Parts: sequence; C-alpha cells; structure tokens
Amino acid sequence: MAKSNLLNTILLIGGIVVASTATVSLAKNLIKSNRKDAVVEFYEKDTLYGSDYMKPFTSISKGAKYSVFYDKENGTDEEKNLRKPSSDGKWIARVDITESAKYKAGSFKKEFNYISTSSEKVKGFFDVGTDSWGGNENGTSVNCSADNVTISDEAVELTIDKDNETSACLDSKFTMFDGRFKIMFKTDLSDYGTFAFWLTGVESEENTKDEITVELCSDNKVIFGHAIGDDYSSTDEKIDINYADGYWHSLEIFYNHETPEATIKMDNRLIHTFEGTLPSVEYVKPHIGLLYPTNPTWTGKKTRKINKAYVANYEVYKVNGDAQW
Repeated sequence: MAKSNLLNTILLIGGIVVASTATVSLAKNLIKSNRKDAVVEFYEKDTLYGSDYMKPFTSISKGAKYSVFYDKENGTDEEKNLRKPSSDGKWIARVDITESAKYKAGSFKKEFNYISTSSEKVKGFFDVGTDSWGGNENGTSVNCSADNVTISDEAVELTIDKDNETSACLDSKFTMFDGRFKIMFKTDLSDYGTFAFWLTGVESEENTKDEITVELCSDNKVIFGHAIGDDYSSTDEKIDINYADGYWHSLEIFYNHETPEATIKMDNRLIHTFEGTLPSVEYVKPHIGLLYPTNPTWTGKKTRKINKAYVANYEVYKVNGDAQW
C-alpha cells in the first residue's frame, strides 16, 4: 500500500474514532441533563414505633435505587449510619438515592422520635382467650382460638383464621379499677373482621353484662358501644385516621364509673365521647381481640386475605392517674 493511502486510511479511522467518542460523550451529557430528582414522601407522624423504622417513607419514585440509614440526634460516631435505631430517642432517617440513568443522586431526611415496642406488659396483664360468645340457636358468633395468638418480644400477633373462622382474643388476668386503658396496635385490616378493645364490668368477683366497647372495622368505620345489662346501644362513625395503614397507633379507653363518663382516644386524639346512660361499675376487666363474628356476619365478607393485628406497650391507670400495678 502506498504511504499516502495508508496515511489517509489512518486519518479516516482516527476521524471515526474521534467522532464516536464525541457522540458517546454527547449522549452521556444528554442523559445526565435529563435525569430527574427523585421524590420521597415521608410518613407524616413525628414518632415511629418498633418495626415502623423499616418504612419511614410512604412512597418513593418508581425505579429509584436507594439506601436508608439512621443517625442519632447529637449521637456518637457509633450512632451514625446505622441500619436501624439502636435506642429510644430522637433520630434522623436518611434516604440516599443512588444516581442512575433516570434519577440524580440525592439525600432526603426526616427527624423523628423513636419508641421501641415490647410485649412484656401485654403478656403480664393478659391471658390468651379461648371463650365463645354471642350468636343464636344456630351457634355462637365469636369463637376464640389460642392458635391465633403468637407472642414475640416486640409484640403479640393476632390473626383471624379464615379457614375455620376463629378469632384471636386476650382477656385480662386481673380485675382492674376503672380509669385509663391504652394499647399500641397496628393492623392491615381492610376486608373483614374487627379490632376490638373493651371493658367488661365486674361485681362481687363475677362478670356483668355492663360494657364499654370500641371496634375498628374496615374503611375507617368505628363502632362505639356501651351496655347496661341487656340494654346495649352503639353508634357507627367514620374517622379521618387511617388506622389500618400497617403503622403503629394508640387506642385508649377512659372510663370513670362515678361520673359516669367514658371517652375514646386514638393517637392521643379524642375521637368519641359516650352519651346517654352509662354503666356504673368500679371494677372492670379489659379485653383485646381481632374478631370475626360469624352469626351473624356483620364485619364484612370473608376474602382470601389473612388479616392481622399486633399489640404492644400496654398502659393502665386509675382515674386519678396512678398506674395500676
């Protein structure tokens, strides 16, 4: 090959190489300039309980690659860049977005108060219930099974067994004074069943039919009921708290037999004040349940989904504010 032809070939090849490199560089710059900022929407509450630390955000841009870390507020070096909070207190959740073809790198933060959960007081104050009640000549309505209760260190799990239609129940080990009764709970209840928290009156060491009840159903419907003997009345209300979002919430009954008065709070917010004639019993037994009444079925039609609830961090006080036990 002549020198001139060889030189032209080299220059031609070199020109192609240079053009290709420029094209690739331009393409990379275009991709980089078209990257978007990811969007992270954090859970609205300022306090996260127990395993809720695993989901500090409720949504994140589709397809975004991310990592979540936790830094203790004013903490030591050992309390930074952790995968979970190591103690109760003030923390910062940090969601780091990895740069990708679609999203820019970024970091999003949320300050929150962390409180761990424990089943200790639930186990200490409640027995697993196996009673059945309600219904008519065709059989009982609520049938509690010990198989539907699972106890771990962090929480007590309650399940409705959709195959045999049994419920999960917890009954107080002790007769308590009236006062304030508070339980932490979380549930994915969305189809059928009800998460219930109620007080049954006790007189002369015998259970009465007197009750104060709160039952959380699907679609944010809550049933508030009270009974004096066989005289039972209730009211249904829709509330604007999404208690079936899979995060921890608090549910509280306050009952004073002397007034008498009774109120219900959720997440420390008053959601109901009972009206009319209320029971007047000084001693009560609290109960907790994830129930599926079947005779009649009034809490929704059973589906394939298995509904669950978890309870923890039980608190109980007398009317004057003193802790019971």
